[in-house]
Amino acid sequence: MAEPVEPDRVDERGRLLLAEHRLQRPAVAADRLALPRVVLVDLVDEAFGAHGGDGRADPRQFRAEREREDRAVPADPLTAPAVSCVFVCHDAEGRILLARRGPGARDEPGTWDSGAGALEHGEELAAAVAREVREEYATEPVAIEAIGVRNVLRGDPVAHWVAVVHAVRVDPAGVALGEPDKFDELGWFTLDDLPHPLHSQLPATLALFRDRR
Repeated sequence: MAEPVEPDRVDERGRLLLAEHRLQRPAVAADRLALPRVVLVDLVDEAFGAHGGDGRADPRQFRAEREREDRAVPADPLTAPAVSCVFVCHDAEGRILLARRGPGARDEPGTWDSGAGALEHGEELAAAVAREVREEYATEPVAIEAIGVRNVLRGDPVAHWVAVVHAVRVDPAGVALGEPDKFDELGWFTLDDLPHPLHSQLPATLALFRDRR
């Protein structure tokens, strides 16, 4: 790992370090050199010139990528709509998997819910669902199907979520409690014999699941 380079003392050694890291993503290079990204970009400009030296790494690429990354701040649902990947896991035999929210849950502890997670920047919807299923239920999805979209406004101040709902087939034998700090019990249920109480958003989600065919 490269030793930190002081921003105000970029000697020949520092320039060599910049050369070593200039093909990497600016966030990675800045971290390894212990420099703010904006300082790193300016130093690369100075060290290699406006045309990228040997042509392999135009410093303008760093600046453009830095600007893209700076714009990629995850949405705050209290100030702008954020995307939630909601999913209902099922066994393809008429049962759905629900988890009871524990004391460490973000909201509505003691209620039963299906599962959800925020979409991360640059992430495909199916990849986000698969990631959340692994985190919450410690298993891999067998099949993922998008079944609807809900516009969810909650609370005061209002939290605004665009919920993209999915049906996810899983193997019951592989399911386990993946986040015991957030959920304290798992169960398999049929749509006409659900546990109580349900999370406030679950009935609308299950309506999409019920009507998906």
